Amino acid sequence: MRRTRLLAVLAIAVVAGLMVTGCERQGDLTQRVGVASTWIPNLQPATFTIWAGQNQNAGNVTVWFDQTKLYIKYQTTGNWWISETHAHAATSLGGIPQKNGNPSPGKFEFKNTFNPKVQTWTYAIPVKPGWVEGTELYIATHCVVSQLVGGKYVNEQTGWAGPHDFPGRNWAKYIKYRRYIKDVRLPDYVVRARVDEGSLPYFPPSTFTVSLTGITETFYDVWNYPDTSYPGWCAEHDKGILVFNGFNEYLTKLHSTENWMLPGYPDIHPDRWDNVNYLLNHKLPGATADDIQVAIWWLLTPEDPKLPLDHPLIGNAKTMHDEALLYGEGWHPIPGAGQVIGVFLDIQSMFFMGKPMPLRFDIQPVIIEVDP
Repeated sequence: MRRTRLLAVLAIAVVAGLMVTGCERQGDLTQRVGVASTWIPNLQPATFTIWAGQNQNAGNVTVWFDQTKLYIKYQTTGNWWISETHAHAATSLGGIPQKNGNPSPGKFEFKNTFNPKVQTWTYAIPVKPGWVEGTELYIATHCVVSQLVGGKYVNEQTGWAGPHDFPGRNWAKYIKYRRYIKDVRLPDYVVRARVDEGSLPYFPPSTFTVSLTGITETFYDVWNYPDTSYPGWCAEHDKGILVFNGFNEYLTKLHSTENWMLPGYPDIHPDRWDNVNYLLNHKLPGATADDIQVAIWWLLTPEDPKLPLDHPLIGNAKTMHDEALLYGEGWHPIPGAGQVIGVFLDIQSMFFMGKPMPLRFDIQPVIIEVDP
């Protein structure tokens, strides 16, 4: 399976007078990158469906941290109501009470019953000494729910939230979540980015080649060309890349996709960067550049009416897309495992005939990933 170290997201201008090239090319690159080395608090909430009776959507569970507490919020929807909740957080799966691999909700650390029933409940759990940098939490969120129909509660079901299965024989689920996430060290000033149409012929497939210059310090986790070149992917389906003589250059600022307060792009799902990062770390063996590109489009711009006609979600693309939706919510790279971290390049201006000029049209976001 292909190994990667760094992902970046590059916003590229659509400017009059340049040739348009679509986001549908294949190719390969070689590149280098430094190791990310900064820890930041994970302040981004992660939300997971409550599955009642295994296949009925009864609402969601949201988990998040502040400086002193872990919060676990149950919220049912429609006519679903909660009569019991049980929650447990541990630094290993074995730390959750189980019998033969099946969780034991009655032994969970946090529990409540409700009479009358409720539709929302939040646990505020004090941070424990072992929840330090690099620690991944395993969180089990069980509930008992029923539906209010004609003034009576019916269809009582067990509910679980999360994408991961316990090792036992029942269908119980759990969540993985981090208090701290690994982030990249980035310059806070504008750098120069060159975007080339096509890519080198003998490394992992991609759509574009992107190179950075103007990084004046050596301790950042992105490097100047020729030390590094980054393979690129389009993020928005309905915009093309404009090039002049096969390439163009831009001035851009850098933002980590692990920091969810990113510059906004109205046609891109702002809450899908975890899913995209997951996808780029879990490509199917044998997936083509087209497969990966289509999966990214369907994650970030699924409402584009042209997308189903131009690039239907089938085959490897559908498998990677569906797995990223299922497992990518709240997913973050594992430190030291050679996994991708995202950087968003917020374009400030472009170059035309070697001279800087302002942006005049919509920006095309492009995702690039770097492999040392």
